[in-house]
Amino acid sequence: MTSKTLSNKLFRQESLRRIWAYIIIAFITIVTGPGSFLILLDSIMSSTYSSKKDLIDYIDMYFKTGYPGRNIFPIVMGLVLGYICFSYVYSKSKVDLFHSMPIKRQKLFVCEYLTSFIPGVIILIMQCILTILACVIKGVMGYVDVAALLGSTLLGLLVFFLAMNITVIAVMITGNKIVGVLGAIVLLVFPESVHSLIEQYKGFCYQTYMPGYSARGLIETILNPICIANTDIAGKGVNIAYLCVVIIEAVVLFAVAMKLYIIRPSEKIGRALCYSFSEAIVRIPLVIFASLFGGIYLQYIFSNFSAGWYFVIFAMCGIVTHMVLEAIYNQSFKSVIRHPIQGIISLAVALFIALFFIYDLGGYDTYLPDENKVASVSIGLNSIENDMSLYEVHTDADGELSYEYIDSLEKKLANRNIKNTSNIYEMAKSGIDALKGERSAIARNRDVQMQANGYDEEKNMYSICYHMKSGKDIYRTYAAPIDATYEAMRGIYSEPVYKEVCYSIDDYIEKKAVHKISIRDDFDEEAVITGDDVEEFLLAYSNDLSERTLDDLRDNYPIAFLSNYDQKTYTDLLSGYYIYSFDNNTLDYLKSKGVELKSPQMKVDAADVEEVYVRDYRYDVINPIAKEVKYVSGSDDEIIAKICDIGVADHFTYINSVLHKFEQGVEGEVSLRNGNKEPIYTMIRFHLGELPEKIRTDLDNSVVNDM
Repeated sequence: MTSKTLSNKLFRQESLRRIWAYIIIAFITIVTGPGSFLILLDSIMSSTYSSKKDLIDYIDMYFKTGYPGRNIFPIVMGLVLGYICFSYVYSKSKVDLFHSMPIKRQKLFVCEYLTSFIPGVIILIMQCILTILACVIKGVMGYVDVAALLGSTLLGLLVFFLAMNITVIAVMITGNKIVGVLGAIVLLVFPESVHSLIEQYKGFCYQTYMPGYSARGLIETILNPICIANTDIAGKGVNIAYLCVVIIEAVVLFAVAMKLYIIRPSEKIGRALCYSFSEAIVRIPLVIFASLFGGIYLQYIFSNFSAGWYFVIFAMCGIVTHMVLEAIYNQSFKSVIRHPIQGIISLAVALFIALFFIYDLGGYDTYLPDENKVASVSIGLNSIENDMSLYEVHTDADGELSYEYIDSLEKKLANRNIKNTSNIYEMAKSGIDALKGERSAIARNRDVQMQANGYDEEKNMYSICYHMKSGKDIYRTYAAPIDATYEAMRGIYSEPVYKEVCYSIDDYIEKKAVHKISIRDDFDEEAVITGDDVEEFLLAYSNDLSERTLDDLRDNYPIAFLSNYDQKTYTDLLSGYYIYSFDNNTLDYLKSKGVELKSPQMKVDAADVEEVYVRDYRYDVINPIAKEVKYVSGSDDEIIAKICDIGVADHFTYINSVLHKFEQGVEGEVSLRNGNKEPIYTMIRFHLGELPEKIRTDLDNSVVNDM
C-alpha cells in the first residue's frame, strides 16, 4: 500500500472516528450563531418598543462591529479541534502505532491536521450560510452589509486557523493531557491578560491616563488572538497589509507546529513539558505576571492598602506560582524549590516593572510632546456643559429618521481644527503642575481614600489629544484648579471651531429632527413649542449658543432647560441644553410667543426658615457616613441669617459648578414655613471660603451619622 493511499485511508478513518465532535460543534454553532441571531431578530421585530433603527443597529453590530459570541467562537473551536486531532501524542502506544506507518512525519501531520481543519472551515462557512438564510427568512437581507458579512466570515476562518495552530503548538511542547489543555488556554489568553494587566496598572498609577483611548500597536494586536477576533474587518481601521501580516503569522505558526511535531521526543510522554528549554520560557513570564497581578488585585479588595501589603502579596504570588510550576514540571512537591535563581530573576523583573509604574519612572504623567512634532491638538472641557447629549441624525431610504448617540468627549478629541494651540498647551502645563506630589501611586491613592480632603474646591477636568505628525494620537486627562486654567479655558471656549463640535442643534435644524420642545424650570413645564415654531426657536437658541462666553456661564445659573423626550425611542435630543438669562435671542423669541421666563430665587429669606441642617459628606470617603449639625429658628437666628446670606439655593447650581467654586461635599437643607401645611424643603450650597468658622467647628465636633 502506497504512502498516499495509506494517508488517505487514515484521513477517512480519523475523520469518521471524530464525527461525534464535529456534530456537537456544528450543533453549538447553529444554536449560538444563526439560532441566537434569529431569536433576537424575531424579538426585535415583534417588539412594539423597537424601531427600524434598532433592527439595523443590531444587524450592523452582529456583522460589522464584532458580535462577541461570533468572534470568540472560532478561538474555542480552534482550541477544541486542535486538541482533538493531536491528543494521541500523549499515548505512547498510539504514537508508536502512528509512527510505525510508512508515512513521512510531514504527511502524517498534515493528514491529522486536516481532519480537524476541514470540518472547522465547513462549520464556519455553514454558519455564514445559515445566517444569510435567517436574514432572508425574516426579510431583512436588504439591511445586511454583504462586505461586513463576508469579512466577518473571513476573519472567523483566519482566527480559527490561528487558534488551532497555537493549540497544536501547546500540545507539541507538553507531555500530558492536563498540562496540554492548560498550556493551550494560557497561550491563547495570555496576551490579552497581559494587556488587561498593563491597563490596570496604568489606570491605578498614572494620574493622567485615559482608559479606552490608547490604540494598540500592530505587534501587540497580531500577537493577541482575542484582539484579532474582535477586529472590525469591514471597518475603516483595517487594511490589506494588516490582514496579510495576520495570515503570515498563522502560516508561520503552522510551520512551527509541524516542526515541533516532527522533532517531538516520544520518550517525554507523561512529563509536563517535552523540551527542557521551554520550562524557563513558560515559568518566567507566568511568575512575573502572577506577582504583578497579585499586587494590583489588592485594590479590588482593599481600596486603601499600603505599600507594605502590596509587596507582601506581590512576593507571595510570585513565589507560590514558581513553586507550583516546579511541582508540575517535576511531578513532585519535593522539587518546589528548584531553580531559585530563575525565581529570583523573575521576581526582580516583576519588581522593576511594578516600580516603573508605581513611581512613574517613565515620566508618563509629566510628558508634554514637542510642539514641532505635533500636527494638531484637540481638547474636551469635561467640567462645563458636560451633560449635553449629542446625536447624529440619519435618514434612511424611506425618509425615516433615526438617531445615533455620539460620545461628546470622543467627538471633541477628534476635532483637529483648533488653530490656536497655545491655550491648550497652557492648560496641559497647568494640569501637570497640579499633579499630586506623592511619588508613589500607592501612597497617593491611600491618601485620597483615608483623608477627609478638607474644605477644598472642585477641580477643573479636561482631556487633551495630541495628534502627532507621525500619525499617532496621544491622550491625557488632567485635573487642575479653575483659577490656574480659566484664562486659557476662556480662549478655547470662545473659538467657533471648538463650539461647532459641542452642540447638535444645527444638525437638528437642517434635518428637521425635532418636532416638539418642552421648556421647564426646576419643577414645572413653562411652555411647549410645536410645529413651525420649533425651527424658529432652535435658530434663535443656536445663535445664543454661539455667542455664549465663559464669563457668562461663570456669572449666571440656568433658568430653564429643554426637553423633547420620546417615550418610544427613549431619546431626548435636547437633554442637557439650558436657557440662561443672557440668552437674549431665545428669550426675545419666547416673549414674542407670550412666554416670559423668570429667573429662580437663588437666596432664602431667613424670616421663613424653621431649621437648617448642614452636612459634610466628606468626613470619610471610604465609609458612607457624614457629619451633621442642626440650627433651629429662635435659638440660632444669627447663624441662620448668615447661612441664608451666603448660601445659594440649589436651582441648577450643579450645572457648570466648577465655575462657581462651591465647597465640595458640604451642603445645607433648609426647612421653610408653609402656613399650616407641611414645610417646604430646599437645598443650599456654599461658595468656597465663605463657610463660617462656627459651622466648621460645629461640624468637627458633631457626631458622625450613618447615611
